[in-house]
Amino acid sequence: MKFNLLIFLLFLFKMSYGQTTNSKSMKMWSPIDTLDWGDFKGFDDGSEHAASIYWEIKYNIIDSARFEIFACMNKRKSWWRVQGRHLLRHEQYHFNIAEIFARLIRKTAGEKKLSPNSIEFENCFNKFLEECKEMQKQYDKTTQHSKNEENQITWEKYIDRQLQKLEKYNTTIILFNIP
Repeated sequence: MKFNLLIFLLFLFKMSYGQTTNSKSMKMWSPIDTLDWGDFKGFDDGSEHAASIYWEIKYNIIDSARFEIFACMNKRKSWWRVQGRHLLRHEQYHFNIAEIFARLIRKTAGEKKLSPNSIEFENCFNKFLEECKEMQKQYDKTTQHSKNEENQITWEKYIDRQLQKLEKYNTTIILFNIP
C-alpha cells in the first residue's frame, strides 16, 4: 500500500516537474501585462532574426481536483538584437498564438473531462502543441517576420478574433477527478 502511494506521488511529481513556472525566468501570458523588451533576457542565437520569443504551453497539477494549463514565455531563452515597436508587437502576437492553443487545450480537457495524467490528455496536449508550432511557422512565413506590414495586420486581426472566440477559456484552472 505504502509502495503504491509512493509510486503515485512520484508520478505526480514527475508530471508537474518542469511544468511549473519560475517568476524570474518565466512570464505568464496576460491580456494586461504585455511584453516589453525587458522580458527578453536571453542571448542572441546567431540566427538572422532580429528577436525571438521562446514561448511554451505548460500544465501543472495543483491538487487532486485541479490543474492549470498556461502559455508562458521563457525570459532566459527569449532575446533581441534590434528593438522596435513593430517587432515587439510581432513577438507579442507569437505569444498570443500560444495562448490561443492553451485555450483550445483547456476547452478540450474541460469538455472531455480529461485527467492530466491520462493518455487522452497527453495526446490532446501534444496534438495542439504541434498545431501551435505549425501556426507559428505560418505566421512568420506570411508576415516575413513582421516585415510585411499588410500581412502582419491581417494576422493580428485573425489572432485577436480567435482569442475573442475562446474568451470563455481564458482561466488557466481546469477541474477534474482522478479515477
